[in-house]
Amino acid sequence: MYSKLKEYSEIQARKHQKKDLQNGIYALDCEMSYTTSGLEVTKVGVVNAQGLTVYETYVRPNARVLDYNTRFSGITAKDLAGVTTTLLDVKARLMQLFDSNTILIGHAINNDLEALGLLHKRIIDTSVLYPNPVNPLQKKSLRSLAAEYLAASIQDDSQGHDCIEDCRATMQLALLKVKQQGVLRPNNRLRLSGVRNQGCTNVCMNYTNLRT
Repeated sequence: MYSKLKEYSEIQARKHQKKDLQNGIYALDCEMSYTTSGLEVTKVGVVNAQGLTVYETYVRPNARVLDYNTRFSGITAKDLAGVTTTLLDVKARLMQLFDSNTILIGHAINNDLEALGLLHKRIIDTSVLYPNPVNPLQKKSLRSLAAEYLAASIQDDSQGHDCIEDCRATMQLALLKVKQQGVLRPNNRLRLSGVRNQGCTNVCMNYTNLRT
């Protein structure tokens, strides 16, 4: 259950919207911790189509933290000590970074948008893009998709997830799908550029069209 201490905002059109489609594609991921008001965002990461970090910040929750959820979020009390950035600050920055034409990519991205209190119509959800052939009602984890289609090991750090690592994985999964025109080829030995412990080559960063 997410915190109720937020209002929802729709990402708006701007007078001068991005014309370069590749520059209008971003992957988004949030890490959450449990507070007295429910789950609240405590870290946000955004990467562009080249896999470069364009925004990353810890977020001070509105309510008192009950559980940092470190096993999954990677967030600790030390990380949030002295953090003054609020959810409203994050929303304001994202509203500057994105516009109504922006394509947002994420794994179960509806959860991230809900946690942020954002509404957006142009999204790509890798949990839907790569359905589970055995049980379509049971979505595959990002970790399993990265292993199967990118031959990459992510979310294997005992200290929790890394939102930038997750962003890069979802971005490359989406662009890989475009490259293969819908044909999924497991174990194709592609690698994530910039992902921790992966000294590998970039596989996806020159595309100019992303079909939705």
